[in-house]
Amino acid sequence: MCRGIISFRLSIDSIQAQFKLSQNKNVKNMNGVINGLEQLNTNSAVAMAAKATNQNNG
Repeated sequence: MCRGIISFRLSIDSIQAQFKLSQNKNVKNMNGVINGLEQLNTNSAVAMAAKATNQNNG
């Protein structure tokens, strides 16, 4: 079985990312997500809630 394993290296030329905070969700769902994140009361959750709020408000 070891003869069937082939190794290789890949060079990364570029990275493409997309910023998405569930803009396709309705207001009730988004408010629930934001409230849930705020209730976690961690720095990262509160920061993500703020980003979602800003994204949601335009």
